[in-house]
Amino acid sequence: MPGNEEDVVKFLLENKSVITLNHLEKIVSIETPIANGEMKKLNTTDEIKEYLDSNDSNKKADIYINSIGVSIKQTGGSKAFNKFQRKSALYILNLLSVDKPEKRLSKLDKAVKSFHKGEIKREVRWQEIFSEKDFSILLEHLMMKGSQTKLSTHPAELILTSPKDPSVDSLHLYNFSEYFEKKKNLITITIRRIWTNQSSKSESGRAKALAKNPDNLPWIFSDIVGKPRDGFNESEEDKRTVYYLDISVLDE
Repeated sequence: MPGNEEDVVKFLLENKSVITLNHLEKIVSIETPIANGEMKKLNTTDEIKEYLDSNDSNKKADIYINSIGVSIKQTGGSKAFNKFQRKSALYILNLLSVDKPEKRLSKLDKAVKSFHKGEIKREVRWQEIFSEKDFSILLEHLMMKGSQTKLSTHPAELILTSPKDPSVDSLHLYNFSEYFEKKKNLITITIRRIWTNQSSKSESGRAKALAKNPDNLPWIFSDIVGKPRDGFNESEEDKRTVYYLDISVLDE
């Protein structure tokens, strides 16, 4: 699993009698969404391993505590949202009534191009692109409500943060406004680079899929910049550098 969701849920189950979380009274039940929109009550470690799936990109609530959707986020550096694509950027900015969406997208285009040319670092301050109000609206949607293209079948109402190894004192539960106020100066837009000709078939396939859509073209470049950890596939004829965005929460 990409984060520490299993460890956090296990800790909650084992210590629910002594855990006190803001916004909640005593923990009565812990459930997780499963197939066909059903819910599974979690009681044992084996059930956590079998049913908890944090790889479901359409699910914003990892678990439900007392029937309230909760997103689990690991502290010490994490992603608030990953793989933001250009092709759906204008759609979601318009849907959320972000001010001057074309101008915001143009600024994102400029940042990606500048990073490709080696003029800036990969971390871009969201304050350079959005107003605080607009970025808060966008981030709340992406963290709690849905993707760039659709609403989640399991939205989250609260955010539970925990370090890699949870403890009673290190667990904190926030609504989005509280979370954003506490973390906003640690949140950054991170430019991610992949290649159509890298050795990793999965990453190369992802790059090719992004490159197929014409709305992604401003984030696609015909020259190779940088190098993947696993190297390049020298026999690959399609050689392009491809970008997408993550929204990251830096270490405190």
